[in-house]
Amino acid sequence: MAAGRLFYVLLTKEGSLYLWGDNFRGELASGDYQLSKVPLFRSFAEDPLRKGTGLGG
Repeated sequence: MAAGRLFYVLLTKEGSLYLWGDNFRGELASGDYQLSKVPLFRSFAEDPLRKGTGLGG
């Protein structure tokens, strides 16, 4: 689990991401800038580029 200033990310061992929080700058990769109080599911299990995915400020 990782946290930004106003958002949270949970990565499962299967390669799924759950993101929630502020989303002021699109941190949740939802295609909008709306706050999410519930986790949004993202799956990168089949994505060969996921090894390069990172979080940072």
